[in-house]
Amino acid sequence: MKNGEPITILFVDDNEELQTTISRTMIDEGYNIILASDGEQAMDKLRKEIVHLVLLDLELPKFDGWEVLAFVKRQFPNIRVFIFTAYGNLTNCIRAKKEGADEFLEKPFDLGEIIYIIKRYYN
Repeated sequence: MKNGEPITILFVDDNEELQTTISRTMIDEGYNIILASDGEQAMDKLRKEIVHLVLLDLELPKFDGWEVLAFVKRQFPNIRVFIFTAYGNLTNCIRAKKEGADEFLEKPFDLGEIIYIIKRYYN
């Protein structure tokens, strides 16, 4: 961030292998990373932690990504949200943008692309 504070990213996905990969990559890039495996955990962590960016899957147990997105935009409107999904159709993309998502990415995604987009927002 501009004042030298590291960016804290909440990564929300129920795939443990993807969590590990994203976590290692973000730490290597100098970001703080918090993990959540479902929507309920994500909302709980948002209440307790300072988060700058949420990387959010749409398909989640307990509360889905749409519910988490609505929660973030209602409770923490300054937090950026990047939606990613294996269901990257135009309808979901338009809905995500209308509901306040900053970016919409399709799975599988390129980690280099995500890093590039994050840097575009925070550098």
